[in-house]
Amino acid sequence: GADANASKTAAGLLYEAQKASMGTTWLRETDAGTESTVDEDADDTPGVRAVSRRLEDNVKRATIDAAVERMKVGIAAFEHVKSEPALTELGRLLGADSAKPDGQGRSDSAWCWDSRVWIAVEAKSEQNPDREIALRDVRQANTELAQLAEDRGVGLPILSAVVIASPRTQVADEAVVAAQPHVYLADPDAFRALGEDIARCWETLLLTRHGHSGGDLEALVRKTMAEHQVLPTQIYERLTGAPIHS
Repeated sequence: GADANASKTAAGLLYEAQKASMGTTWLRETDAGTESTVDEDADDTPGVRAVSRRLEDNVKRATIDAAVERMKVGIAAFEHVKSEPALTELGRLLGADSAKPDGQGRSDSAWCWDSRVWIAVEAKSEQNPDREIALRDVRQANTELAQLAEDRGVGLPILSAVVIASPRTQVADEAVVAAQPHVYLADPDAFRALGEDIARCWETLLLTRHGHSGGDLEALVRKTMAEHQVLPTQIYERLTGAPIHS
């Protein structure tokens, strides 16, 4: 359903402003063509298009069901070995370019929606919840986005974050001080909830896609993803509620 706070988000505020100023032009200068009403839409477009492409290619229900099953089993597991590929599977279902970056000390999964929204995930779900997030966890997280930008040969998007997925709620003082502003803490349950939502979103799309194609299909995908709170900007918002450096 609709999020009660949706109107407080950047997209919501911009949308409200746009509704209030139908006759003015300043808000429309950010348009990427006529299909997009506000810039926030453009941030979501890579995710919408990736999901639409899979539907246009007639992805089989069995393929999506199998991916959802692998993702759910992996994310429910506490062992690192299983949660790592599951996070990448989740990113793919969310319409991101999703992979485990190569090299030592890299994030467990990086989700990139073109150069619009990036989320790198550090899976620490097996950590003892009673201890604190340590300085070394934060130090590793601090460098992830710069390395990702180097991998991809582009600058960092404004909407980019490293999310440490850990059941720990306390952070060591020195880790708080050392954390870059783009490093966040989230409970593994936030990823499980995201998994449930994208599974339901795909379920709906597989039932409603028939007879839709092109811009019409994209509009359906955007609306359905928005309703399930799984557009890239919504995902970013869901996972970045708790910055470590406050």
